[in-house]
Amino acid sequence: MRTANSFIPQFEAGLKNELLTVEAFAEALGRFFMDRWREVAADHDSGPPMQFIVGGYNEEAPYGEVYVISVPDRPSPEPRNPGDTNFGMTWGGQLGIVSRLIHGYDPQVIQIIGESLDVGSEKLETLASTLRQKVEIPIPYALLPLQDCVNLATFMIRTTMTAQDLSVTLRGVGGGIDVATISSTGSLHYIQQKKLYGENSHRGGSDGHTTN
Repeated sequence: MRTANSFIPQFEAGLKNELLTVEAFAEALGRFFMDRWREVAADHDSGPPMQFIVGGYNEEAPYGEVYVISVPDRPSPEPRNPGDTNFGMTWGGQLGIVSRLIHGYDPQVIQIIGESLDVGSEKLETLASTLRQKVEIPIPYALLPLQDCVNLATFMIRTTMTAQDLSVTLRGVGGGIDVATISSTGSLHYIQQKKLYGENSHRGGSDGHTTN
């Protein structure tokens, strides 16, 4: 079975030799994977949707842009944290642990309250908003140095991995952690990247990379 990553060379080969905006690139990626989904998954139970996060900087733009794509239900890119001063995090996957850390409660809590107390959706939205205002960790995203952003990302992933290792749950987060940065003055740069190893290879090295 092919992974989403295995299709990327095919996607890149089909791009025109021109500089795309972040949104245009995200739109092209959404169309490409919708076509692949129709080819291999439309007639089968494909499970949950595939989600992609596309981020980068437009030429001469002071701030980056982030878009989320969900195939097959929402292939058109949806902006995250739009605007010059609206900074924040965009995350996906198994969110239970990091949501408790950042927001102060598990994502299921709101749904459980609604079902248990027969509370309508409008009041639940108000409750979720109030909880975040009162108990969310006050992280100043717009002021974080790049190193702090790296530390925050690795902290969230590593904490999820450790919590899953210590609990009876679906262990869907593990292995080496890839970390990359994108800045307005440079291209994508890997801070750390897992490497393949053989039977007699040393698993880890002086650079701090570890592969599980």
